[in-house]
Amino acid sequence: MVTGAARGIGRAIASRFVNNGDEVCATDILEDALRETAAVIGARSYPLDVTDGAAVKRCVRQIEADCGDIDVLVNNAGVMSRYSVEEMSEAEWDRVMDINAKGVFNCCHSVIPGMRLRGRGWIINIGSIWAAHAWPSRSVYAASKAAVEQFTRCFALEVAPDGVLVNGISPGIMATDMTRRIVEDDVFRAAFMTKVALGSVGQPDEHIAGVALFLTSPAAGYMSGEVLEVHGGYY
Repeated sequence: MVTGAARGIGRAIASRFVNNGDEVCATDILEDALRETAAVIGARSYPLDVTDGAAVKRCVRQIEADCGDIDVLVNNAGVMSRYSVEEMSEAEWDRVMDINAKGVFNCCHSVIPGMRLRGRGWIINIGSIWAAHAWPSRSVYAASKAAVEQFTRCFALEVAPDGVLVNGISPGIMATDMTRRIVEDDVFRAAFMTKVALGSVGQPDEHIAGVALFLTSPAAGYMSGEVLEVHGGYY
């Protein structure tokens, strides 16, 4: 089950798992884009608003009825926000925190009973470089992703005794629809690229999807509570 799978990082991860021979259930609130993505990559599609806990539970039950056990959950659904604290409304703060942070909780809360019962499971939460690095006008986005990363560490301790591995990926700036506006901003790009050792923007299919697949492989079988930074050597 991959959330936010209609485009960007979520689509790249879903596609990689499909190519690995896995049955993938792609979810997203963007129904048209989700259907198109699912058709192209060969996944099942399930429209979903991750901020609605009851809807998440229904979706999980439907996936289990259609496909069987959910062995892997990738929490990727998220939104960007670019307001200074002074400019930001309370509603915008709540919107970003609900999608980026509460959405992760809702999905974990819904899948974990089955994973515990079976004694296996892999959960991957997508964080962000901004969880650990400050940048102007990213306060709520950074706070939401910092919450996701610390949630990952704490939750991993709760479920490790039951054979469930919880890890995270912290991407740098990736070439996606969500980041297009800032990537195409010459001032931002010039400032950001001076701090990236590899000197380029990342590509979700090349630089993130394979890391997600690795985290569900035997090679990562002794890893839990880790957040892997994939940002081209940002310093």
